[in-house]
Amino acid sequence: MAQPHVVFVTTGGTREYIDDVRFITNFSTGRFGYEIARALHDSDYEVIIFCPKDAPLLSGQPIAGVEHVDFSSAESLQGQLHMRQKADIIFHSAAVADYRPEERISGKRRRTSDTWSLDLVANPDVIAELVSVAKSGAKVVGFAAEPSSDSEAAQNKLARKKLFAIAMNDISRADIGFHSEENELTLVLGNGGSMSSGKMSKFRCALWMIEMLSEK
Repeated sequence: MAQPHVVFVTTGGTREYIDDVRFITNFSTGRFGYEIARALHDSDYEVIIFCPKDAPLLSGQPIAGVEHVDFSSAESLQGQLHMRQKADIIFHSAAVADYRPEERISGKRRRTSDTWSLDLVANPDVIAELVSVAKSGAKVVGFAAEPSSDSEAAQNKLARKKLFAIAMNDISRADIGFHSEENELTLVLGNGGSMSSGKMSKFRCALWMIEMLSEK
């Protein structure tokens, strides 16, 4: 893979608001995407990182020389990406919620003794749309947090969404992934090949992944 001119990195968890004070989210801190952006910048790529608004890690430690674009929900991330379709490669590591509340309540819903049912609707498939609207020749790299080391679901996702590659990590392990400084990736390629990073710091994992993809 020749060195691209512009790289997008999405990172962190989306927030799908129930009312003005509550939202649906996930365990993603955005740290790995942050390290990908830092590793790319250190390797002389032009990087734009899309990160959750007010995320403590990402807003507190901006990467000098990297453009930061805020988002909150899946729909707002989709909108930001659609406005910028110039990337040569996209690392889509953001943990996008599959569902959002059907209606957002204005203000704050007050507690009562009644049962409260929350109706959810499907969010847009951000990565599939990225592939469809990306510039010609752009390569989209996806990420999969799986509950085991079995890569079958990641391989199916790669083929279904027509990705260039997908990086998978095993979230059943407490020593890597969410809330950890370390990770271990299985990198699955569109040509059917795969390779493992071994357990390393998230920054070194990011460097390893960039190096592996640069050879493809």
